[in-house]
Amino acid sequence: MIDHHIHLGKDALTGFSLSEEMVTKRLDKFHLGGAVVFSCPNISYTNENPYSKNNKKVYKSSIDEKKFIPFMFVHPLLDRFGYIEREQEKFKGFKFYPRAVSMEYHYKDISNRRIIDLVSESSKPAVFHTGFREGSRIKDLVWMMKRKKSPLVFVHSGDLIERDLKIASKYENVFIDISPLATMISKNFFINSNRRHPNLKILTPKNILSHLKNLFGIERIVWGSDSPWCDNLINEGYNEEIKISRVMDKEGFNKSYLDF
Repeated sequence: MIDHHIHLGKDALTGFSLSEEMVTKRLDKFHLGGAVVFSCPNISYTNENPYSKNNKKVYKSSIDEKKFIPFMFVHPLLDRFGYIEREQEKFKGFKFYPRAVSMEYHYKDISNRRIIDLVSESSKPAVFHTGFREGSRIKDLVWMMKRKKSPLVFVHSGDLIERDLKIASKYENVFIDISPLATMISKNFFINSNRRHPNLKILTPKNILSHLKNLFGIERIVWGSDSPWCDNLINEGYNEEIKISRVMDKEGFNKSYLDF
């Protein structure tokens, strides 16, 4: 089992942080095969290549720890095309987050960017934060689903919005990252009950996994912890997320978009 969602470093908004050493200890302790790692989303604002320093640190960490799978954090409006084109060779995939403080954007507003052309044509996976807010929903990325043939990964279960999940399920290269499921249930982060399927009136890991399996199949649902967010939002957060990974592994939810 791989942890598909780990942020390294310190987040400027929340103060949440995670060290390389802690991730390595957890990989060993819980016998995980690897970790997809990328920058924290909220950083000090700069109007050009804002994640360049963090990306450099993430890449270096993957040289020091061979189980780290580095993804490049991309800002499609503030990054220079030349920077992404040059540096992306070092990374195994791309990460997008449209709600970083002072650097917000709408997914529909980035479809004509050269950086997006590069990402959509790349064989590498692209991971997109998704939620209930307009501009960051799965439905706002239909244009990307139509263009990209390699793995597209939608995080946080798309806030379990049924309409969005049904749209995404039609594309065989779309994967759902459920991170951090235990945390989101515990904190009542799935707030749009009127947009959920009737089977999800009561939210349990079992119900959610069963419903997602019906839509996407067992091969297109991946586990992740979203550390350090899970560590700070609920007690024993990583341990609670690990419990879900054990259930998923036992029931066959142990595939990865990295093998697509």
